Amino acid sequence: ERNLPPEGTHQVDMPDEASQAAQLDQLEELLETADFRVGASYRAMMPWVRALYGGEALAAIERALHSYDYIAALNGLRALRLAGPDASPAAPELWLDTVL
Repeated sequence: ERNLPPEGTHQVDMPDEASQAAQLDQLEELLETADFRVGASYRAMMPWVRALYGGEALAAIERALHSYDYIAALNGLRALRLAGPDASPAAPELWLDTVL
């Protein structure tokens, strides 16, 4: 998990819910098309995504992104969004292979 800021070390500017949804939708689109811009897109939104969902919940998604496994990252992102920010951190990893 190189180049990742430690959780809780700085103030994060949280976008409003509509902007969050739009950014996550765009990330899904990039993952669906295996667009290499997905890395830069995720890094740009990572501070607020980590603040909202927590690093533990994002671990499987970030591992998939680091290994360029965009299908697993897409499935994990969709599972995370379905579960919502208050879900168990383990939920997205459990659903990685089941969400289409």
